[in-house]
Amino acid sequence: TFVVGNNLLTIAAPTLPELYTSCNSLTLTNTISSTNGPILYPLTVNYTITGPGGSTNQNFTQNITSGPTDTLNLTQDVTLYGGATFTVKIQISDNCGNNFESLFTVDPNPKIAVQKEIGECGEMFFKISVTNYFPPFTLNFTQPASFNATTYNATYPGPYTASPVSFGSALNTVPFGDYKVTVSDGCSRTKELTFKLEKKVITPDVTKKNNGCGALFGYLKI
Repeated sequence: TFVVGNNLLTIAAPTLPELYTSCNSLTLTNTISSTNGPILYPLTVNYTITGPGGSTNQNFTQNITSGPTDTLNLTQDVTLYGGATFTVKIQISDNCGNNFESLFTVDPNPKIAVQKEIGECGEMFFKISVTNYFPPFTLNFTQPASFNATTYNATYPGPYTASPVSFGSALNTVPFGDYKVTVSDGCSRTKELTFKLEKKVITPDVTKKNNGCGALFGYLKI
């Protein structure tokens, strides 16, 4: 039995550039995968970009005559709406008339994350990572009150052109507490991150044993 002209395409969510090259546009990348057979070229790919509140649609069409049989990377340049989120609808038709559609929400603002590190005696320091931004970027800590950022990073608040940004070290640990930091990139797009640094109570692993029946001595191992 032969099954002809029937496959299933999966459209992955768009990925954004690690670094933007413009404040007004960016390149979306989507991965198209075929799960039960080769991709049936040619493909017609339609993008519909809808701005905030349903305003200002952008429409693009790509005709792809050939490519890999299992996985295809698509790219499309789109115009941004400042820092506002927008939706991307991708519709694909293959050579046999199979139609596939997915809808995604895209947030063009910077992504910010913390990497927590352990210093001496259970104390801590950390690194702030920023992606999807137009360089340079600045950081602004508003919590906790006990944290003086310049004590742990002499170039705070930036501007920074590379990520991650370290605060403290194994020998220069930061206060415990609830942290709040905002990143602002070269296009004035912002994103806030909150995180907690807390001291972990270390429970020792104790092994104990006596020296035999009636013995007055033994040993304790920690």
